[in-house]
Amino acid sequence: MSAPLRQGVGPMPNLLVYLDNGLAGRIAIDAAGAIRFRYNLDWLAAGRPPLSRSLPLCADELEATPFFSGLLPDGIETRQQLARLFQTSPENDFELLANIGRDCAGAVVISRAPIEATEIPDRRDLEPLDEAALAALVRSLPQRPLLVNGDDITLSLAGVHDKTAVYVDRHGQIHQTHHGYPTSHILKVDIRQLPDSARTEHFCLQVAAAAGLQAVKSEIRVAEDRVFMLVQRYDRVMVSSGDQLYLTRVHQEDFCQAMGVPPRLKYERDGGPNIAQMVDVLRQASSRPAVDIERFMRSVVFNYLIGNPDGHAKNSSMLRRSGVGRLEVSLAPIYDVNNAEAFRSVYPRQRPRLAQAIGGERDPSLLTEDHWRRLAKDARIGWGAFREIMIETAEAVGAAVRTKRAEIAGGLADSPLLDIVVEDVAARSDELGTMLARRPAPGFR
Repeated sequence: MSAPLRQGVGPMPNLLVYLDNGLAGRIAIDAAGAIRFRYNLDWLAAGRPPLSRSLPLCADELEATPFFSGLLPDGIETRQQLARLFQTSPENDFELLANIGRDCAGAVVISRAPIEATEIPDRRDLEPLDEAALAALVRSLPQRPLLVNGDDITLSLAGVHDKTAVYVDRHGQIHQTHHGYPTSHILKVDIRQLPDSARTEHFCLQVAAAAGLQAVKSEIRVAEDRVFMLVQRYDRVMVSSGDQLYLTRVHQEDFCQAMGVPPRLKYERDGGPNIAQMVDVLRQASSRPAVDIERFMRSVVFNYLIGNPDGHAKNSSMLRRSGVGRLEVSLAPIYDVNNAEAFRSVYPRQRPRLAQAIGGERDPSLLTEDHWRRLAKDARIGWGAFREIMIETAEAVGAAVRTKRAEIAGGLADSPLLDIVVEDVAARSDELGTMLARRPAPGFR
């Protein structure tokens, strides 16, 4: 949790932080480069919810670098491009947020100047893209991160993909947004040097959904000769007001933000959160902890089965919905998953590793039932219940990976790499099921 800082460091420029159309507070940067946050007194007086689990409601100034840094892109190349454009340092999170904080993950909006509170966004801020314009956008993403287009830069998204956010209407028309209009989808292209990584990610998400896990919805599209993936944002929801339908933001935070951990420490090996610690957060913060802990542990098993090397603490999040007199907190759907084996030829010397250890072991090929038992003990989850979760997930994923491969074959989302994914995931699912089907040793409890 963040602690109050000492007062009297002198005046400095502020950025305004909005949440759910209300002014939550202000951020400033101190001489050491840390971001400091203070809640608006009206926000506190109204009993509004905290911005983050790591930023408790109080009148004091709070050290808030982990939360606000977590809104920015992770990729160093993207940050360098943005820094050159804004004539600042790639490490200057405050100045980057000042320029691209109008449309962040969740419902946070950051602005230099006051924003007029409005519930229904102005559709004049939507620019429909024809196929040529869409293809040009996709081609330019590596050179124009987050749709940087000169004088209308609003978008801040964490992650390392070349991507941007767009609005997709009910007819499927893709729009570029302006002036902070909420976006509905993330548009991703292949990770550099990893052709067809968008297709393999889409396939992994399809497998998750087919296996009964809650996962973000995605689709593969093409504009002229450019293939891309659209991922529906789980932090946006369509609501109605009278006869109007409009998109609204839903607040969210990833587990690094919730635990006050800087994004550079997102991997457990670097000192970031481990699985048991994340379960404890859900136990304390979730409105339905039993439901969310089960969902989270299924996602842990899924990350292992799918061969996902990036299941770190920033790739799991919680949704924070403000209800009448209460805050509803729930685990977000699965997102940002992929299979490492499909790209083994690109990294032939790199051994498979899990982003988070299972019972102290990060090499997936060395995992035994004892490692999984140790994980259950560390997370304070009954082994019998967790074993059933593992068996059910292994069976469901093993079946889904084969079924979805047949469905995708020959279509736009198909790739030869999917055969590698299927072989890898099916084998691991079968191995886990076989391991857990063995009788426990006599006397083992």
